[in-house]
Amino acid sequence: MFSILTLCVQKCPLLLTKMSCFLLDPDENGLFGRSVDAAMLTITRNEENDISCAMIYLEAVVNLSNFADHESHDLRWRAMGEPISKSISKIWKELFFNLIGGACGIYSLKVLEAASSLLHMLLTRIPSEDVETIIIAALNFEHFIMGDDAKDIALKFLKRCTSGNISSSKVLFFFSDLWNMHQTDDIDMIAGSESVNMFKETYRSQVC
Repeated sequence: MFSILTLCVQKCPLLLTKMSCFLLDPDENGLFGRSVDAAMLTITRNEENDISCAMIYLEAVVNLSNFADHESHDLRWRAMGEPISKSISKIWKELFFNLIGGACGIYSLKVLEAASSLLHMLLTRIPSEDVETIIIAALNFEHFIMGDDAKDIALKFLKRCTSGNISSSKVLFFFSDLWNMHQTDDIDMIAGSESVNMFKETYRSQVC
């Protein structure tokens, strides 16, 4: 389903965003809003292929919102702006928390590429006034076990990503490194381990 929806976002976004669903209340975002909600629900489940497809769809939606903002002078894009913005504003905080939790070991290895790509895209959409607050809140969840120094470096790296100057490949490496650090049962010792020290040295040079 999400593969078809992704194609619709890419090829006929106006049709998808304006298509109504008679089973919904009049103030709902129709089929588009329902599809975004379904994608959010899917990424919390255990079917790896479904999770990846849902993430790819959400990335296409976030990318569409970027494009709609830049093309707001065009009446067609302006017509799409409201349902897109409404859907993004509804989900972005929960989505960000899910992605950071996934990087901290919750996701399986097979979905890391789709998750990191979505995170890279989402970071460019976080309102500037909310950036530091939301990143700190996500990293302060119990999932992050690498210690305060590593947390501070992760915060600075993610903040730099919001500028759009960090490539998606670097975000993938960062995401994968975080994930690997959390594949341990020795929670009490990981913060002072050699692997975490190497992580700090690697990413300190990218944020200073």
